[in-house]
Amino acid sequence: LLYDEAYLEDREEEGWRLLNEKAYGAAYKVYDEIVKRDPERLSSRYYRIYSLFYSNKMNREKYDDIVKEIEYLRGKGMEEESFKEIEKFIERERGIGDEGR
Repeated sequence: LLYDEAYLEDREEEGWRLLNEKAYGAAYKVYDEIVKRDPERLSSRYYRIYSLFYSNKMNREKYDDIVKEIEYLRGKGMEEESFKEIEKFIERERGIGDEGR
């Protein structure tokens, strides 16, 4: 367990470095690995959806997953300003998609 904790902390540092470099796709992979090993790491869950969203904002197939994860994190007491920004963007994009029908 101690080994896992040290390993996960190192991976979180790597994920953070990648986010700062705006390498969102690579950051998503790192955070996804962390969350699979420890789903209770809320900050990693947050950065996972953040990096997923910013790696390709126009990927409508991921919108439901992102919104569900935001709801989960809010239920756990987490509130980030970026939640609102992401939700507004998704809502706007869904509205644009619905106009074309």
